[in-house]
Amino acid sequence: DASFSSTEEMKAVMISQEMRDYFAAIFATDVAEEERPPSREDGVSSDVRQRLRAPQRNTLTGSSPMRRVAGKHVNAFRRTARRSLADIDTDTTSLLISQLSTSALGESRLAAWKDMIVRGDDDFSVFDLGSEVADPLTFVAVVLFDFYKLNEHFGIGFERMCAFCSALGAGYKDSNSFHNSLHAADVTFGLHCLLHHSGAVELQGLEAMHLLALLFGALVHDFRHPGVTNAYLIARSDPLALTYNDKSVLENYHAAEAFKLLQNASLNIFQAVDAKHLREVRALVVRMVLATDMSDHFAQVTELISSAPKELGAEHEPPKMERDRFLSVLMHTADVSHPFRQLEAHLHFSARIRDEFFAQGDLERKHGSDKVAAMFDREQYGGESKFAAQQLGFIDAIIQPLLEALAGHLPQLRPRYLPKLEHAREYWAAVRDKGSTAGAAPELEV
Repeated sequence: DASFSSTEEMKAVMISQEMRDYFAAIFATDVAEEERPPSREDGVSSDVRQRLRAPQRNTLTGSSPMRRVAGKHVNAFRRTARRSLADIDTDTTSLLISQLSTSALGESRLAAWKDMIVRGDDDFSVFDLGSEVADPLTFVAVVLFDFYKLNEHFGIGFERMCAFCSALGAGYKDSNSFHNSLHAADVTFGLHCLLHHSGAVELQGLEAMHLLALLFGALVHDFRHPGVTNAYLIARSDPLALTYNDKSVLENYHAAEAFKLLQNASLNIFQAVDAKHLREVRALVVRMVLATDMSDHFAQVTELISSAPKELGAEHEPPKMERDRFLSVLMHTADVSHPFRQLEAHLHFSARIRDEFFAQGDLERKHGSDKVAAMFDREQYGGESKFAAQQLGFIDAIIQPLLEALAGHLPQLRPRYLPKLEHAREYWAAVRDKGSTAGAAPELEV
């Protein structure tokens, strides 16, 4: 049971050797293309049009928080943009819906998908979106950038935004079961849910620069992921591990490759941001992407607990967590948030990370390893009952303590997401206790 009577008890459990051993068991055995200018038709790139309309292989009004603070900050926001470099086609969502609308998928259906995203709807699934929209990553990105008024504030046009998202999506490997563009879209949506349902924009005093960094960071946080873990790269002295000195290898790589992508002028969605604020955005993005390294997980939970606001009347108030650090923890939480959102999507993602781990284990055997960790060895799978027990362990040791600790800072998250996490826990417990494949997580569709 992962329920705690006090933050002190939670902290004690989190730093226990048992929990650290469990974490180690899961994660211990935890690649750039030249861009060509796309051809254009009616002002829209042919590759953008094709990517948006092509069949999906794997699988827009609301009240913006930025509108609520716009009166106070709008002038400061616009001073961050070099107006002469700003695009003019910034009404991005309406342009996207117009481009995607077909006889089979009309504007009303696309607008319904937009509304679900904007609301942070509990029933939203990127898998469902991907069954109707060819490029969920672009759709989610365009809708949320528009919702937070980032296109208007920073002069990011529709054509440039779609070109960037298309190149970004191409950098996510479809051959990865888990770390692909669907995961990036889901994490971006999950981050929006955490912001939207917690009041974090107001509570943390977030401005447009923070929101730009947050959404960009979520979109790129696993860019060009090779489908293997840091530990695998380090153990093999992979060139990436050597480049980044065995420190957050993949996370450093994702951030570096994302900013290299922006060196192509046609993809640079930051081109109208002035140099000072661009440095600030880049520094925050790098910090947040590095925070998605699971090796930082326990430190993040401990810091959340130790800095949580005390009850009214408490004699001593703990030091407040620095804002950029808090946003980094928020990014990490979004990265692992699928267990406390839509259940069916969570089951699919769980099966996908299992299969990606097995693919790494296959590589280890191919390279002559005589000992593959159980989490990565399909020969030691043990069926859905054992898989369910592993998912329960992940929820109890990793997800619930993180969500509880974050809710200490953002209390509106507690009634919304803890019951959903308990629902996922009950599902896995039932599968484990059945000891059979009945009701088990769905197999990966290929």
